[in-house]
Amino acid sequence: MSNVSDFKPLSHLNAADQLNAFIAWAKATLPKGVSNNRVHAGIQWDMQSWHSSGIQGCNFTAYGSSRVQSQKDKEYMQPPIMDFAKALVVHYKVFRGKKTTRSMLDCVRALEVALIELTGTRDVTKMSPAICNRACEYLQIAYPNGNTAYIISKYLESVVVLMKTKGLLAK
Repeated sequence: MSNVSDFKPLSHLNAADQLNAFIAWAKATLPKGVSNNRVHAGIQWDMQSWHSSGIQGCNFTAYGSSRVQSQKDKEYMQPPIMDFAKALVVHYKVFRGKKTTRSMLDCVRALEVALIELTGTRDVTKMSPAICNRACEYLQIAYPNGNTAYIISKYLESVVVLMKTKGLLAK
């Protein structure tokens, strides 16, 4: 793992520039994970699913899109949230070596819907407590039974902490 280094934020950049740098870091780091056997060779940034490339459960589908829908009927996350989600997957799976990304992607799906509803954009740098709260409400709607919504909301918390640490928040 010595050839994979963590994303280091630059204090003089604003949040949007930091986000672009984080995504560029992820694009450069993704192929390095192939040599560490964390992902399969042939994985490409532009793919809408990395599931068959060694990252189990990693489909960049939108909130409410069913897994049983045919490939052409599925709705996918839209840029720039999809690039942010992919960068998060690279950070958690390739850099940190976590086993699963499914719950983290579930929180990003809910976050995308909340961002659109409250800000009218998919700009994650505009995340706020109100957006996180609304994303948690969407998680409760999607997972009404048990504690699944709570577990996924913990991933949302870790995403916010990562964004704060890496300077990806506008406020």
